[in-house]
Amino acid sequence: TVDPTSFLMHDVLPGDYVYVKSLLDSLLEPRSEGPYQVLLTTHTAAKVEGLTSWIHHTCLKKAPRPRWTVEEEGPLKIRIRKHV
Repeated sequence: TVDPTSFLMHDVLPGDYVYVKSLLDSLLEPRSEGPYQVLLTTHTAAKVEGLTSWIHHTCLKKAPRPRWTVEEEGPLKIRIRKHV
């Protein structure tokens, strides 16, 4: 027998960026919000930065990785990196 808790129901990992499906159905509004960075995951849900509740994996869609990142190296210095 296979233990159902031995595998993840999704492929979202901490550090990934995701879009969160909006629960409000409006024709003039986008169907998803984000991208948000994933902080924690369980077998069926993820905790994303900026939202207070856990989001079920069926309401998540992986976003493309950002091509540029900004790192703060001091009060007046930043490093901008391009990812290829």
